[in-house]
Amino acid sequence: MRAASALGVAGVFLNLIVPGQVFEIVLNLAGLGMVAVWSSIIVFLVLVIVLMVICGYRVRGRIDPTALTSTIGIADEVKVEEK
Repeated sequence: MRAASALGVAGVFLNLIVPGQVFEIVLNLAGLGMVAVWSSIIVFLVLVIVLMVICGYRVRGRIDPTALTSTIGIADEVKVEEK
């Protein structure tokens, strides 16, 4: 809440100093804030992935090549009766 109120007060002072350019300044600041938030999300996700690789954490094991053939075999055994 304090940051939002501080930005509101800064906007009032900007409106007193440069009334014609306040909207563009606020839009540019909002754009910079969005870029900062998304870049921090990406940086921390990359850090999490790097730490998982370093620690040897595995999300899932190897894929069993026979698993696909067994499900195909089950699908072949299903019979559809026609009326």
